[in-house]
Amino acid sequence: FGKLLKMKNPFQDEMNSLNIHNLSTDEKISTLFCFLKKKISWNERYALYGTDIRKSIKAGSANNAELNFILISMLREAGIKAYPVVMSRRSMGILPVTHPSINKINTFVVGIENSDSTRIYLDGSVEDGFMNILPPVLLTDRARIIGTTADDKWVDLNGIGRNLFRSTINATIDSEGNITGQRTISALGQNAAIYRSHFKAAKDSTEYIEKREEKFDVKIHAFRQEGMYAFSPEIKEFFDFTKTSSASGDYMYINPIIFAHIDENPFIQEERKLPVDFSHPYSVRMSNVFAIPEGYQVEELPKNQILKMDNNGGDCTYRVLQTGNRVQVSYVFNIYR
Repeated sequence: FGKLLKMKNPFQDEMNSLNIHNLSTDEKISTLFCFLKKKISWNERYALYGTDIRKSIKAGSANNAELNFILISMLREAGIKAYPVVMSRRSMGILPVTHPSINKINTFVVGIENSDSTRIYLDGSVEDGFMNILPPVLLTDRARIIGTTADDKWVDLNGIGRNLFRSTINATIDSEGNITGQRTISALGQNAAIYRSHFKAAKDSTEYIEKREEKFDVKIHAFRQEGMYAFSPEIKEFFDFTKTSSASGDYMYINPIIFAHIDENPFIQEERKLPVDFSHPYSVRMSNVFAIPEGYQVEELPKNQILKMDNNGGDCTYRVLQTGNRVQVSYVFNIYR
């Protein structure tokens, strides 16, 4: 990388006005990264080198490598150790394990020592994520630290960060089969990044809500969110909803999940020659409680199930419990590797 790793911080004067001296290390990293991203946007290109960083600064647009070189210079000036962590991004194939090849390396992220014993990772291409929440294309199990000492080593970026989606529903069912309830959502890590990308893909919040209503066949009311545009590891969502269940004579038929985690099988190939690859481990936890209407009783509940993948790849637990006039549903889905 030569001179690019020794470059002077191009935003030195402006950085002095940020008053980061009394902040914690993580707060300093967050402040500097957000400042940089306001100055220069990512041009949606990945690279290993910077061509003309001054030109990129003037244009206000740069590839991830140029953004990363600037970020490293800013962090080092703030007294925080930072260095490149080179890789082959997932879409370009894995690094060969039998021989070194610089031709197989095509980009890098920034490794940052936020304490004496811990390290976090950031990249100029991060738009919806946070520290340790990189775009999935960069979540490789084989990246190499390029430091200034003999401590250079391999790191696995697959398992960094905690990725969790949590949902709770409290609902009542009336005698006409209408379900009325409140849903609370908390998305953490990669799950928060996915939520942000889906929200930003819509024209506005109205279109986003309409798409959710169409997908889950519900009507959404009193919708609000927290953290959607923040540089943070979590977003929250709250809304009221109504849904009509199917009824026939004296019977109501209710799907107690309502908002399905998986609504169709994603594995549609007739023949599979390679393993299924998940870019990161994650968990989905849903808890739904229903109050059944007066004069009705539960005739049949779904069967409780525990399903496990081979070699501890993942599992799914589905439990339904009735207590008085209440039915509680618990759904937990985990991908471990």
